[in-house]
Amino acid sequence: MLQANLQHAKGASATLCKIFAEKQITIGLIQEPWVNSGQVRGLNIGSCKLLYDRGADVPRAALLIDKCVNHTPITNFISRDLVAILLEIPTLGGSQEIVLASAYFPGDEAEIPPIEVQELIEYCRQTNRQFIIGCDANAHHTVWGSSDVNERGEHLLDYIANKHIYIINRGCKPTFITAARKEVLDLTFASRILSEFILNWRVSDEASLSDHQHIRFDIPGRSELNSTTYIPRKTNWNTFRDLVNSKADLLITTIRSICELEVAASQLNEVLISSYHDSNTAVPIQTTRKVPWWSERLTDMRRQVRRLFNKAKRNNRWDDYRLALTDYNKELRRSKRETWKRHCESIQTMPEAARLQRVMAKDVSNGIGLLKKHDGSFTETQKETLEYLLQVHFPGSTLDSSSPLSSTTEHRIGPNRRTRGRSGVIFDRDKVKWAVASFQPYKAPGGDGIFPALLQNCLETILDPLVCLFRASYNWGYIPLIWRKVRLVFILKQGKRPLELPKSYRPISLTSFLLKTMERLLDLHIRRRLERLTPLHRTQFAYTKGKSTEVALHSLVNRIEGAFRSKEIALCAFLDIEGAFDNTGFGSISRALARRGLDTHTVAWVDAMLKERDISATLGNNSVCTKAVKGCPQGGVLSPLLWSLVVDDLLVKLCGLGYEAIGYADDLAIIITGKFDLTVSDIMKSALREVLNWCVSEGLSINPNKTVLVPFTKRYRLDLGQISLQGIVIEYSNEVKYLGITLDRRLNWNAQLNNTLNKATRVFWACRKLFGRTWGLSPKMIFWLYNTIVKPAVTYAALVWWPKTQQDSAIAKCNKLQRLACLSITGVMRTCPTAAMEAVIGLTPLHISIWKTAAISALRVQLMTDMLVTESGHMSILQRIPGIRICFVTDHMTRELCFGRRFRVLIPERADWENGGPCLHLRSLNWFTDGSKMDYGAGAGVFGPNTRVSIPMGKWPSVFQTEIHAIQTCALLNLNKGLKGANITIYSDSQAAIKALSSWSFSSKLVKECFDGLQRLASDNRVTLCWVPGHCGVDGNEAADELAREGSSSRIRGPEPYCSISWSSARAVIKDWGRSLQMSYWGNLPGLRQAKELVRPYAYKDITALDKADLRLLVGYLTGHHGLRYHLHKIGLSQETDCRLCLEDDETTTHILCDCPALARLRRGLFQQEFLRPMDVKSSSIKDLIALIRTAEGLLQ
Repeated sequence: MLQANLQHAKGASATLCKIFAEKQITIGLIQEPWVNSGQVRGLNIGSCKLLYDRGADVPRAALLIDKCVNHTPITNFISRDLVAILLEIPTLGGSQEIVLASAYFPGDEAEIPPIEVQELIEYCRQTNRQFIIGCDANAHHTVWGSSDVNERGEHLLDYIANKHIYIINRGCKPTFITAARKEVLDLTFASRILSEFILNWRVSDEASLSDHQHIRFDIPGRSELNSTTYIPRKTNWNTFRDLVNSKADLLITTIRSICELEVAASQLNEVLISSYHDSNTAVPIQTTRKVPWWSERLTDMRRQVRRLFNKAKRNNRWDDYRLALTDYNKELRRSKRETWKRHCESIQTMPEAARLQRVMAKDVSNGIGLLKKHDGSFTETQKETLEYLLQVHFPGSTLDSSSPLSSTTEHRIGPNRRTRGRSGVIFDRDKVKWAVASFQPYKAPGGDGIFPALLQNCLETILDPLVCLFRASYNWGYIPLIWRKVRLVFILKQGKRPLELPKSYRPISLTSFLLKTMERLLDLHIRRRLERLTPLHRTQFAYTKGKSTEVALHSLVNRIEGAFRSKEIALCAFLDIEGAFDNTGFGSISRALARRGLDTHTVAWVDAMLKERDISATLGNNSVCTKAVKGCPQGGVLSPLLWSLVVDDLLVKLCGLGYEAIGYADDLAIIITGKFDLTVSDIMKSALREVLNWCVSEGLSINPNKTVLVPFTKRYRLDLGQISLQGIVIEYSNEVKYLGITLDRRLNWNAQLNNTLNKATRVFWACRKLFGRTWGLSPKMIFWLYNTIVKPAVTYAALVWWPKTQQDSAIAKCNKLQRLACLSITGVMRTCPTAAMEAVIGLTPLHISIWKTAAISALRVQLMTDMLVTESGHMSILQRIPGIRICFVTDHMTRELCFGRRFRVLIPERADWENGGPCLHLRSLNWFTDGSKMDYGAGAGVFGPNTRVSIPMGKWPSVFQTEIHAIQTCALLNLNKGLKGANITIYSDSQAAIKALSSWSFSSKLVKECFDGLQRLASDNRVTLCWVPGHCGVDGNEAADELAREGSSSRIRGPEPYCSISWSSARAVIKDWGRSLQMSYWGNLPGLRQAKELVRPYAYKDITALDKADLRLLVGYLTGHHGLRYHLHKIGLSQETDCRLCLEDDETTTHILCDCPALARLRRGLFQQEFLRPMDVKSSSIKDLIALIRTAEGLLQ
């Protein structure tokens, strides 16, 4: 162990990191760490965890612990000046938990030790725990080696003596050394028994770069065997497939009993896991600690500093030491700075997902520590903490330290002919393929160790056994034992939540992916039945196709706006059903399924899946198992649907009684409108009573403290009655945060705008550490960062609150945020106007981006919901867009799944075509299709036996639509021929069209219609859809291409659009509208004389691909805000304005680019003319402008 006071110094922190890495230290007790913006900095060691009070402005105590060390933070003893943990150490009687703490005793406080340290020692006494405390005591006493005794030292010694605490300090070697004095201020003390275990306590001679020396001591511990793991992404998948193929005979494809079902499940699991291990290599879990910024030069300098420090202690000459220490600190800062810059630049080569994760990485929490119980006391051990978490999140469950696997002898309903037929439909081969492919390959496995990539990489081999296994499990309503294992992990919920409360953590169930695949298929089966017979209530917006949070918010705001137009009050209650997923009874779920007409086998299987979960959770070395007695697993595939079915009854009940309600998962909003205040509040009381009665009947509850009542109205005076919930009076509020946005009672959206922009600014500043004016991320990466991370945080739910951004004050606030991004991207002088920078780098003004996002959302709501949409209020955005009504006939549809494809799809390699084409049936009827789109129109062409068809399609279809329509036309031509038993091959040079038609999922009406046509044709014929490379001399394809171009150049007969507008075309209409707004905004801005002369607004392609220096020069010159004399004179930094090159005119950027005679020859070489007009600059290439500017800059230096 190491104890160190870093005196808030960056250099001392760096030195500590290096020593930790070199000496393989496991625990560091830190006082006065380096702090920046309320966070401890400079102690980021990959294999170590840093604990401190993350709520303190300037933490003065911290612990640095190797991640391999099993520990538990003692949450109630983590503060600004104290950090304590429970640590497991070996003793003669076995493992024992001790308390280890780092403390800082403030020298300006009279109480010593501080009250919190006294409380910690009392806590140890009450719980019979031994302890070690390392502290900077700021107290003198000769007992521990100080040169004198002060009052603080006497008080501390009295306390230590009275509490029978043992001081571990040995000798009188000073722990605090300056040129003025040497003193012992840092103490280590422990309880009596533990003091005997502490070995080798000493003050280190190593230079710490702090006035405090490092203290080192040891506690004996067991040497653990190195753990190994397998890295899924490093699997040799070819070897894996070969191994599974070789073991295919072991897999069972006929199951006649539950026992055989168990054997089949175990056998499949064994084949997959053993093949995975044999095709991968076990690697030790990495515990190496790299200090990337350390160098040989730093090693030499540290050695020199240490030598001079020891010399200064002997001869009391400190000057050489101070000089060497200063140089060492400078080199440390330089090395860390340069390493950080290289790290930032390396981010640009990473995949986007990993790049995003690294950019947004924040300080992690201290982990799960001791938790506060309902009676105000805290848990005392890691095991008690884990048990308490399970009791809170799984109320009524029985805890066990051993795995409570269920018995296989429980009675099960048996299969019958109807059940077997149904299982054959639910679990057919195509659906199983789709379900397996729907998971991300490397998601965390469940208790059986199987992750999706294992299934996806050998699916053809295991498909039949897998289908058989699924059908048998369903037919018997039985879950194999190995599928029941659930790994439970607790993750901290978003937001600033108290770490000591169990409700701040969300329990995520990691279940078997074989079970999840079955759940996905049953989810599809249940949803299809619901859509056909008993759909979910129209006011349920969660987990429903075509609905989302923005649709829910639209529905709510639309109703409030309607009340405003009618001069009514809209009283809304926002409720949160407590622990909805955790507390829903199994009986409630089964009844909800039965009410919807689900068959008994489906209900029985779902019931078995919920009841027979064997849940295990681990914290440190402690593991606790339990069986759930109610609730749906968070993270389960079926869980959202099951909860939706349960809460749907409440929505149906409320709407049946005349109350308006909106449901989104466990969030419920009740809306009561009317003109009379007391009547409205009385109706709300009745509605809340109905909700409470329903909750009681289902074993659920509403948290009154989270219930918010907001009277939405334009009126200033209200006379609403008092409303209470479970005896607690609910106060009326002026605003509420619902589904991520802040609604105020007058819908002014002031709070929403401010909160959104503040959040976006914080997000941007979190990214700001990755770049500077001359270093770090490139302009292109910063541009990407802003558009991908920051801007979406602003435009979320813009559909409902965009009207606010019409106000000048709101536009100014938006510009303030965007200005930060523009300055970061361009690096120009801070005097440069925001609009000018936006115009050069092509960044849409933020308020216009909000309008465009709102328009796209409004169009989506208009097209994909069956709700009545008004054209006033927030939906009036659509009225502003010319030509938008044609987009109401869109090709977009709610995603639909289709299985059982009858036609064959073939995408040969290009080399196959170079060798004469793929081998198909010799007597096949060969058809060729193609699509074309030009500036004046689009068309499709079909070429086949005795057939040449050219179809004009007008200007609206996309290229993709023309390709699909050509294939569809070909299918219809063959259908009209009435062919039976023919071999038909349809060739297309569009892989996108072929892949869309071979997919299971359709979101385009045209693609779905084409698919249906091919299915009808393939029902009586052998149909192959084959790819052919375009423009490669294939005669049929060339003929189809000519017919398509002929169609695109021909005039369409009849009205336009020829077919439904594609979603991309609809978005293009909105994009064009946004572009016109940009140009209008730019043209109407006052000032910007020089920028408007020289800048071609929003027209420079890939300008952010320039390096930082070139982009800074270009933007500075085009906007006139560069370090030339004229501009410097305007801002008071120069007395002269004459051009330094010609002395004939003011030194402006226009003069340098267009008129300066000193650069005439250069201009002739670049632009073929000696002098330029501003319009010539606008039309010039970026490359030539950069060359001119660079030369001018060189001459001006």
